Amino acid sequence: MSIKLMIQTNSKPHALTRLVRSIARAHLMGDQVDVTLMMDHASDKVTQAFVNSLPWPHGRKFCRHRIVKVNRMPLFVESWYPTDNDEYAILLDSSLEVSDLFYVWAKYAVLRYRYAERAPHLFGVSLYSPRLIETDPSGRYLFDPATTLNHGGYEPRSPYLMQSPTPFGALYFPEHWREFHDYITARLADQAKKQLQNVTVPNVRSSQWTNAWRRFLDELIYLRAYVMLYPNFQDYLSLSTHYLDLPSEDYAGAALLYRVPLLSDKDSLAELPAYNDLPVLDLWGNLQSMDVLTERGLTLQREVSACAPVIDHQHDPSDLLCPFAQIVTVPVSPEGEEVPDLPTRVVTVYVTPTSEPTHGPKSISLDEEEDGVTEEEEDQLLDSDI
Repeated sequence: MSIKLMIQTNSKPHALTRLVRSIARAHLMGDQVDVTLMMDHASDKVTQAFVNSLPWPHGRKFCRHRIVKVNRMPLFVESWYPTDNDEYAILLDSSLEVSDLFYVWAKYAVLRYRYAERAPHLFGVSLYSPRLIETDPSGRYLFDPATTLNHGGYEPRSPYLMQSPTPFGALYFPEHWREFHDYITARLADQAKKQLQNVTVPNVRSSQWTNAWRRFLDELIYLRAYVMLYPNFQDYLSLSTHYLDLPSEDYAGAALLYRVPLLSDKDSLAELPAYNDLPVLDLWGNLQSMDVLTERGLTLQREVSACAPVIDHQHDPSDLLCPFAQIVTVPVSPEGEEVPDLPTRVVTVYVTPTSEPTHGPKSISLDEEEDGVTEEEEDQLLDSDI
């Protein structure tokens, strides 16, 4: 297995320096850990110089630079694509700082829940311990996992599974990430053209966001009943923390809600519970069983997809992406308008007989307009806001 670090950065070299220094202090366990630093189009000369001159003795270093402005959705989703089922990635942003033990936590969790036992619903490992639940349509509210777990009869400081991703540092599993790529690609193509499928997770704030990766990942994990592993130490001790840059001192209190202390005691990582003993929380931070999450996903799938649910789906989202039959209005050219000269396409059809062979291939000319996304449509997708 291998774990890669994927770092997004912009024109704030001080933030990138803070993150890289925290990674340099971390225990990487002697592993080869490749790092990729991705600069956006607005990255300044200081950032570029820092990235270019950064020594990385732990593995290979890769640098990327965007040439046009894009929203955060493609930046996040396209930052990594696994080469095999034993390649994992920790996705980081320059607004983060990590604990000395972030890699140890991530690797131990992968070894425990991917190789020591089977956990098919687990799609990733969070480095961050959230203080807020941000999925409710009415707004954010404070979240205390220890109280929730204690009321449910669990150990208050147990790690837990929650049906929610985090943007503040997480490791993702390869099969689930490929499935997410396939799912979001199909959903965006449908939104840009016929809009045949409307997938809305009930009572989730991200359903109101039009061009956010979080919306589509929330859809997939709700439909599939996927969960992410979260740390749960005393006083919100975490493996990553988020520095929220707000323009006014009036928002300093809000920024502190995202700032959590970093874990430094390695003894806290001594043992991870068995997967089936981990408490399960839904998108809103409420204790639920995995059976309830699965049934919720199946119920929504029956409402939005014409295909029957596939239990052993092998991380193929096709059964989630079947629009119901409906009448689609297609604009027709006014009578008398000149018919465009369509390109001629020649298709060679080979017929395989069941008994006797036939005479060779047949050539058929088809007059049709090539289907595809135009450059203008691509630009509209890239330039749209979150």
